Amino acid sequence: MAKPPFPVPTPGEGRRIGASTLKAIDSRLNALLGLDQALGSRRLRATAEDDFTLVTTLMATAVYDESTATGLHRLAARAAGTLGWLAYDDAHPAAQAFFETSIDLADAGGAGDIRAYFTALLAHQQCSVGEARTALALVESARPHAGRDAVSARTTAALLAASARAHAALGNATERARTAEAAQVALASDTAMQTDTLNSWVTIETLEANAGVDLLRLGRPRQALQHFEVLHTGAFPCEERPRDAALRLAEAGQAQLAVGEVEAAVSYAVRAQRYLSRVASARTAKRVAELRQRLSSYGAVAAVRQFLDHPVP
Repeated sequence: MAKPPFPVPTPGEGRRIGASTLKAIDSRLNALLGLDQALGSRRLRATAEDDFTLVTTLMATAVYDESTATGLHRLAARAAGTLGWLAYDDAHPAAQAFFETSIDLADAGGAGDIRAYFTALLAHQQCSVGEARTALALVESARPHAGRDAVSARTTAALLAASARAHAALGNATERARTAEAAQVALASDTAMQTDTLNSWVTIETLEANAGVDLLRLGRPRQALQHFEVLHTGAFPCEERPRDAALRLAEAGQAQLAVGEVEAAVSYAVRAQRYLSRVASARTAKRVAELRQRLSSYGAVAAVRQFLDHPVP
């Protein structure tokens, strides 16, 4: 799919806008991200499309000064990137195009952190479609920008985590470990108060769970399970982020099956199914369905039969 038309700011003859309008749109985009965490992507794509159209229409028709033009570019970058994220989570082919548009808009608006953040998400999306080498190239392309622009430690950690995922997909265990450790170090160096809703999900607990996923991809399920322990301790915010919880629990269930712990895998599957029931996410539903499919091979186990035959409340 081609990228959406790039909106060129051409102040028109409409209503004059300024900082108050930018602030209102920013609040709207932040609220959308909160709803995404709670509800999943499928219910929100139409709203996100409206947000992107709103910003790009203002860019083309409103009257504003240079400072507002820069702010509109940044808001448009966020709106396009959010559309990319929602499309990715909903397994929609438009994801890559929206991410690329977001990166272009962030460049035009001098928004280094937004550019780097959505580059990281695009790298994850590329890994999901089997393009791990492209994902690595994307992360490498973002490094000069990260060094020149004001990229936060949290967003730097997101970039490094995306690099670790790509290395795991390519079977590069040593590089995966190096970049995963670098992500932890970057996040630990973050002394700023967390105010950015875009990268608020980048936490020590998330990086731990991500390491479990990467190690599972590398065929190291026992090591993966050590990292998935974060799902048991209460540190991972399962209730606040049900989609992420369902994803990671499904991956942990796969790791348990890989080491022969069928009943433990069922326990993970039950939890994953419960969290999945709260969100609309094609990406998460696929992971949970894959675990259910693998469990169906163990029909002689009573716990498996009960799970497969009775809907999870």
